[in-house]
Amino acid sequence: MRNKKQIIQHTEVFRSVIEKITTGVWVADKHDRIYFVNKGITKIAGIDKKSMVGLNVLKDFGEETLKYFRPIYLRAKKTLKKISYDSIPVLTPAGVQSYQSGWIIPLKKNGKFDGILCTVKDVTFQEQAKEKFALGKKELEIAVDNSKQLIYNYNITKGDIKWSGAIKEVTGYSKKDFEKMDIKKWSEYIHPMDRYNTLKGLDAAAKNITRYSEEYRFKHKNGSYVYIEDQGIFLKNKDGSIRMLGTMKDISERKRIEHDLIQSNKKYRELFELSGDGMLIVDANKHEVKEANIAAAGILGYTVSELKGMSCNNILDKNSKATCDLMSGENLFFQKKPLVTMEIKKKDGSKIFVEANSTIIVSEGEKIMIVALRDITQKKEVDRMKTEFISLVSHQLRTPLSAIRWAGEMLKDKELGSLNAEQLDILTDINTLNQKMIDLVNSLLNLSKIESGKITVEKKPVDIPVILQGIVSVFQEKILNKNLKIIISKQKGIKKVTTDPKLLSEIYFNLISNAIKYSNDGGSVTISILEKGNEIISSIKDEGIGIPADEEKKIFERFFRGVRVTRKDTEGIGLGLYITKLIVEALGGKVWLDGKAKKGSTFYFSIPKKIIE
Repeated sequence: MRNKKQIIQHTEVFRSVIEKITTGVWVADKHDRIYFVNKGITKIAGIDKKSMVGLNVLKDFGEETLKYFRPIYLRAKKTLKKISYDSIPVLTPAGVQSYQSGWIIPLKKNGKFDGILCTVKDVTFQEQAKEKFALGKKELEIAVDNSKQLIYNYNITKGDIKWSGAIKEVTGYSKKDFEKMDIKKWSEYIHPMDRYNTLKGLDAAAKNITRYSEEYRFKHKNGSYVYIEDQGIFLKNKDGSIRMLGTMKDISERKRIEHDLIQSNKKYRELFELSGDGMLIVDANKHEVKEANIAAAGILGYTVSELKGMSCNNILDKNSKATCDLMSGENLFFQKKPLVTMEIKKKDGSKIFVEANSTIIVSEGEKIMIVALRDITQKKEVDRMKTEFISLVSHQLRTPLSAIRWAGEMLKDKELGSLNAEQLDILTDINTLNQKMIDLVNSLLNLSKIESGKITVEKKPVDIPVILQGIVSVFQEKILNKNLKIIISKQKGIKKVTTDPKLLSEIYFNLISNAIKYSNDGGSVTISILEKGNEIISSIKDEGIGIPADEEKKIFERFFRGVRVTRKDTEGIGLGLYITKLIVEALGGKVWLDGKAKKGSTFYFSIPKKIIE
């Protein structure tokens, strides 16, 4: 038992690595819809994961269950404090009546409610046992601590023994059977492999008049062996006789759990050791490595023993934003950090790129972090080669495309002779398609330049309204054709900002171009600029087709195009917003979206008043 705490702690750690624990767990979002369940909860509920995901916690659990569960859930949601629940009656989705206990743990983001993590333990067996106990076992009411314990009073000097309490529950025998049970017969029911140590311990305790405590296997009436915890105290009577008062308790369930924990610990230890990703278990307060697997040692160039006890500062750049994002965390029961890309230092001093994320759990009052690492140095190199290839091909295409445009303009200007109407239409189509190819090549060249880190930021005083007027004038024909209203709103007092005018123009160009392109005819596009702290925040709002919620996280990814966008514009390649994001970040800002399907979209981006040196 002295290692039980350590076993439980390690088991929680290794289970959290693969997000599978035997205790049931489900997680709901801030709208009370379940989006994650583990195997434990599916076993308790009796249905599969797919059937549970998407259920509304406050509507889909059945009224019989919700009348107990809903008030607890809403209280935790309102107070943002974790609340335990104990033995509430639940009718599972599979139609089985059960009792459940656990914790409702609010998840917070920026101090506000962001969902619920709920742990679930099936306590039906215990509740049924309590009900049987309450139905008529009067003698059990005097049992120690109201538990199922067999009680005995053994006069060692006289050799007689009296039995009472939960005799049948512990051993399967009736009270009448036990009236004939003396100490010799009792010892014969002890498992042969446990008998010697049990009797030796009893004899030693009797000689020294001390407390007696043993665990052994006892033969049940059904022929099986149950684990017994036997505890007693020796007393000396006034007549000099020795008496022993004690209890026998069935601890088979506890022994089974301990065995399962040990086996589970071994299983998850093997998974941890054999994982293809590098895994580090870190003391989240000291940032010292407690455990490391073989893959982590291989990635970092150390042995497993060398990594144990090592400070994370020897591996990670403690001053980098990626490290801060990875290693920071609140004191939540369970908190998973987003994936970051970072550069780390190997034992030989060389540097590699890794993708890393971390999960923080609080176990037995100790804050533990599991860090997963994946070496992406080769992937980075492939990306670099791909970028160089795109750049090379784009450069090679630029010259012939420019020549085609030049030739087309000559034909259009009739420098090589007159053309009839049909020939002019064909020429117009050729020039239009050629210009689209030139725009595509320019986008690929910009992408190549930015991703290779060759982007140059040239600081100059910039008057934002002047830039906006120039860009809007470029789209004047499209604005008139779609009967759009362009509104430019600038907060009073904003002076010129120091930034790169060309890069800032490209950001506005991309966002305004999209707003005009995807706006419905007769709508409006609103461009706002305001000052907030040390930042200038711009927003471009349209009343167009909108962006579905499930696409918002992908909208700034390279080559991503949404379903609605694809229907409206079949010729884009999904680089505009990706390039915009890279340029904004190069200027020290960030870009984000507030999109509502069918109600238009608002894109925001911020830049510092002055570019950071």
